[in-house]
Amino acid sequence: MLNIALIRPSRFSVVIILLCIAIQAFSPDSIILLRYEYQAVIDGQWWRLFTANFTHSNWNHLWLNMSGLILIDILFQPLMTNRLKIYLLSGCILFNILLLHCFIKLEWYVGFSGALHGYLVGCALFSFKAAIKTNSFILAVVGIKLFIELNWNINELTANFIQANVVEEAHLSGAVSAIFIYVLSIILSTVKAKEKNI
Repeated sequence: MLNIALIRPSRFSVVIILLCIAIQAFSPDSIILLRYEYQAVIDGQWWRLFTANFTHSNWNHLWLNMSGLILIDILFQPLMTNRLKIYLLSGCILFNILLLHCFIKLEWYVGFSGALHGYLVGCALFSFKAAIKTNSFILAVVGIKLFIELNWNINELTANFIQANVVEEAHLSGAVSAIFIYVLSIILSTVKAKEKNI
């Protein structure tokens, strides 16, 4: 018999979902205060690099992203510890918008989809050996999706649904964030192992 306790998002994800709902409930004022804006960050409103992830263009946008978060959590629940998922998702949240700020220079941005792409890629990388075929498939599909959406306009339906442009570069920066975090963890593990042997 299936254990229902196993089928639930992590507490960290629940906190993120509640935070996003609270921010959306006070929109548009909360969105204007918290969304990423290039010039505002340059002018010292650095919190926008972090808070933009939790803002959404409308309720459809929020539910779409939070559904993705729950699905990823459930999919990788048996393969990864909650602590590792918290580190990974936090890193994707922090690095995703920072990369957009440094390399893309968008006028403004809202949404969690970049961090979600990173979270999915990171989960597949960190749990790769536990489910090689599944994770290979996930990484291939995400890679193909990123290539297609960066080269062709395939997000028109989603843009209409969320009433905002889909920023495909955010998806790419999220995936790059996850790869960076994964490589950094390998380097740190290697250094720690060498220090133990000394």
